[in-house]
Amino acid sequence: QITKAKRILEIGTFTGHSAVALALSAYCEELVCLEYEPFLVDFVKSRIVGTPVENKIKFITGIALESLQKIKEEGR
Repeated sequence: QITKAKRILEIGTFTGHSAVALALSAYCEELVCLEYEPFLVDFVKSRIVGTPVENKIKFITGIALESLQKIKEEGR
């Protein structure tokens, strides 16, 4: 909230607690989470269904450095 960031990048989502907290911040419009483990992405997705953050959080599964390169190439 200090920076009024509209787009946030999280590297390593684990159980999603910080992702939800970040997505609930007043200014956040999109949170991109990079997570290596597909089962953790599935877990977090199942926990946010029907919540106010469901459409704010996007996941990229894979190796973080490769995911960062992909984001850069897409101009995001």
